[in-house]
Amino acid sequence: MRQFLPTLCVLALLAPVVAKAADPPFPARRAGLWVNTVKTAQGVFVRKACTSPETDLVLRQRGFDDLRKTGRLTVTGSGSKFHMTIVSVRSGHTVATNEDIVFAGDTDMQTRGHIHVAPPFARGGMATDSDVSGDEKWSGPCPPGMVPGDMIVGGRKFNPLKAPAR
Repeated sequence: MRQFLPTLCVLALLAPVVAKAADPPFPARRAGLWVNTVKTAQGVFVRKACTSPETDLVLRQRGFDDLRKTGRLTVTGSGSKFHMTIVSVRSGHTVATNEDIVFAGDTDMQTRGHIHVAPPFARGGMATDSDVSGDEKWSGPCPPGMVPGDMIVGGRKFNPLKAPAR
C-alpha cells in the first residue's frame, strides 16, 4: 500500500499532462516552473516541474502509451474546459478517476475530480473513494539547477525523461 499511494498521487499530479495526448488538445502551457498542489483525503501533495513544449509532448506520449497498456483515457470538451476519465489497473486495484479541468490562459490550470478504487484496500491507506482538487500555476522561469523535465515531488528531484520508457 505504501508504494501504491505515491504512485496514485503521481498519477493525479500528472493527469493533466497525460490527458493532453487525447483529442481534443488542451491549450499550450507556458514554458518554465509549474507548481501543482493536489489535495486528497490522504493529504496535500506538491509537485514542482520545469517544463517546455517539447517536455510536455514527450511526457504526454509516454503517459498515453502507459494508459493504453493499463487502461483507458477519455477526454471531452474544448477551449479552456475539459472533462477527463481515466480507468487504470494498478497493483491489482482498478482506479477510476473523473476530473474537470479548467485552463486560465497559459499560466493557470485547475482540476476537480473524484477517485474510486476497487477492490478497497484491506488495511488503512487509500480510501475507496476520494475527492481530489488540483491547482497548477506557472511561477516563472525554471530555477538554476533545473532543466525541462525535472520534477520535485516530496522533496525528491527526478527527471522522467531520463528514465527508460516503460
